[in-house]
Amino acid sequence: MVHCNNCAFMTARRSRQDEEYISLLQVISSYGVVRLHVNRTFWHFTRDWTWISANLIECIWNFPVPVFFMITGALLLDFQDKYNLTMYFQKRIKKTYLPFIIWSAISLIINREQVTVDRTSVLTILSSLVTLLHTHPFHKSYWYFHSLFSVYLAIPIYSGISEPNRLSICRYSIAVSFIVNLLYPALSSWFNVPKIGLKFPAVSDHLIYVLIGYYLHHTKISRKTRMLIYLMGIIGLVVHVRGTRLLSFKDNKINRTFKGSLQLPCFFYSLSIYVLVQQCPNAILLKLRQPIHFFSSVHFGVYLAHMHVVNYWPHREESLGFRTLGATCIYLVTVCVVHLLHSIPFIAIIVPG
Repeated sequence: MVHCNNCAFMTARRSRQDEEYISLLQVISSYGVVRLHVNRTFWHFTRDWTWISANLIECIWNFPVPVFFMITGALLLDFQDKYNLTMYFQKRIKKTYLPFIIWSAISLIINREQVTVDRTSVLTILSSLVTLLHTHPFHKSYWYFHSLFSVYLAIPIYSGISEPNRLSICRYSIAVSFIVNLLYPALSSWFNVPKIGLKFPAVSDHLIYVLIGYYLHHTKISRKTRMLIYLMGIIGLVVHVRGTRLLSFKDNKINRTFKGSLQLPCFFYSLSIYVLVQQCPNAILLKLRQPIHFFSSVHFGVYLAHMHVVNYWPHREESLGFRTLGATCIYLVTVCVVHLLHSIPFIAIIVPG
């Protein structure tokens, strides 16, 4: 174990037991995705209690995508210590790309009446399919895949760095990306600070979360640093909830100033959720190992399949009961459906664990 210069972090090789928290994060985040997508009434602004409650739900469950990217970093950024580049891409294609294509095709079939295709032209059919994957309303919930595939292309670059230097490179990249790509643009937007053309392209989009996930997974954070992260997470949540409500009421429409997984409120809130779960005592995680594994083993399948359950679930979108208890029921039903699919030969490939 080696102390860092600022004494806030200590590098450490984590054991398999230390990785149990990742399964819990997968469960919480997959449930959070369902909560978000059941809460679609948020996107229909009104000045009543329905929208106010929807705004609160939207902000509280805003962390799954950043957390998923952090998990990706924790699990994959050191893949070259375990297997080669060819196997890395084989695994990514099997675990994510093929299920994405198959579920997209399933959605195309289900929503075929909304798609107009010239059946005499193969090129037109393929073009329509590509367009559907990027623009069809159902696939707005699949936007995550496009960012994920971009991240997959970048991971081998960082994984190729030797382990003694990887953490220091990650620390540098996180710091510069945070200041240049997140902090300064936010200050410029909120306080009319003059914009500058400086960018840090080495860490763009959601890659910062991947590096943070790897860094946190391989370091132990001091209690003082954790308290600061929790405090910033609380502030981020309050700013997100309160700021979105006040500005939306002022504009009489949804104001997106504080919205987005790459905005500071979501960044700090998501980071605090990850660290909080990471600090869950191993004794508790081991006691809950079986139920956690039951849900975590299908977390990716839940992400892929849950919107089909949502769309066919009898409901009124503005109902608070539907957006709370109903969301939980939808999550549990989806978990059971995915487990059932896992038990069918040749079908399990579309819902990888």
